[in-house]
Amino acid sequence: MIAVIGGGVVGAVVAFELQRRGLEVTVFEARLPGAATPASAGMLAPGPEGLSGAALEDARAALALWPDLARALEAHGRGSVGLRFGMMRARSVPAHEDDLEAFPGEGWVNPLAVRDAALKTVPVLQQQVLRLEPVERGVRLHSARHTHTARAAVIAAGAWSANFGLPVYPLRGQALLLSAAPYPTPLYAAGRYAVPRAGRTYLGASVRATWDTRIEAQETEALLHGLEGIFPHLRGAAVLEARVGLRPFCDQGPLEGAHPSLPGVWCATGHGRHGTLLAPLTARRVADAVQQALAALSA
Repeated sequence: MIAVIGGGVVGAVVAFELQRRGLEVTVFEARLPGAATPASAGMLAPGPEGLSGAALEDARAALALWPDLARALEAHGRGSVGLRFGMMRARSVPAHEDDLEAFPGEGWVNPLAVRDAALKTVPVLQQQVLRLEPVERGVRLHSARHTHTARAAVIAAGAWSANFGLPVYPLRGQALLLSAAPYPTPLYAAGRYAVPRAGRTYLGASVRATWDTRIEAQETEALLHGLEGIFPHLRGAAVLEARVGLRPFCDQGPLEGAHPSLPGVWCATGHGRHGTLLAPLTARRVADAVQQALAALSA
């Protein structure tokens, strides 16, 4: 059994990729408050995000993998994962139709639909793994009440990956679901984004280094401040819901290789704002590494 620690969009897609390759996989999902995926906007947007260098190359490579991943998930009869293409960025504010920069090859997806579809293909245990212990030809996983042994483990625990000796820290993001009908595509302007979400508009997002997962009125007010002057189509919109997610940041970029001190353990974490976008590329890289390591052990 390969253990994937974390059932957010990255962990779920890693687990899906491993089982597609014929490996037995179990996901350990703690369902902790503040998990990033439920608050994610699901944008697949290398261009508007201002990425450059190797980060931009990885983002574009990951974006190219999304159509195949969406088809594979939907082929299992799990319904649509909401993959759509089209992205706009306002050159100035207010955001007007005649002053938008188009990114037609970029898009967005429903991260919860992706997560749920992927997790339906593998066993999921609702347990928080507290400690990993390398053992002969495997890894022992310790939770509060249970112990499991796996051939290998993948840490995809978001901000909580720090519990396993990794240099990951949380950047809190708060976003709002508004009553207004959405613009046809995601729209960036003045450091904010407005994304279509089930006939409404998802507006985000704040950024703050903290483990605090409470809804903050001050952050809501900051997101709404001057909103009509940025996105005129959101004039008069009511706040239907606020969500908070702890993005897992790593100063050196995403961690996608072998754990630095735990044999038999791999990392799939530290993606910051781009976990949904990078998920299929991370899944391929981690699955390749795990397969190669298992083959070497069997040789």
